[in-house]
Amino acid sequence: MKRAGLILILAGLSLTGFSGCLSSRHAAGKDVVLLVTPLRVKPIEAGASLDAIEGMTPETLWPTAVAVFKVDRVLKGQFNRTRAGGPSEWQQLADHAKKKNVLGLLTLDTQDPDEMHDQEWVSVAVHNPFLAFGIREEDWMSPPEKKGKLYLKRVGETAGSFELVQYKTT
Repeated sequence: MKRAGLILILAGLSLTGFSGCLSSRHAAGKDVVLLVTPLRVKPIEAGASLDAIEGMTPETLWPTAVAVFKVDRVLKGQFNRTRAGGPSEWQQLADHAKKKNVLGLLTLDTQDPDEMHDQEWVSVAVHNPFLAFGIREEDWMSPPEKKGKLYLKRVGETAGSFELVQYKTT
């Protein structure tokens, strides 16, 4: 079964930690539940970076599309965290000085670039976006903005690797 994960990696997909996710789609356990809004669906490409993959068995076909969702809220568990990034606090203060923003300088109005935030989007590889999420092929670029709950199970050694357990529209 681990051979399937290796084949995906050899195909050029970035799926580190997904070799152990070959199981039933309705696997027990939901480590993370996200309230999401679909943004777009695109065909899967070599080198694609993914957060989750649809549960696979030896009988199922390989993923053909990547669905990207905006994460509205984390309902259960802890999802991937990313650094805010941006210029350093000193650079932000220097920018305030260049713009002659005295109020910004006096209040030390800066944002910490090292502050951690929940990831604002999630990408899921699936075989059929219509069966998995109800998104028809003609709606791939702008799917209907209906919120849903994405149930994910953490897999593999990599902290950001998930298996899609279930998706329900709200």
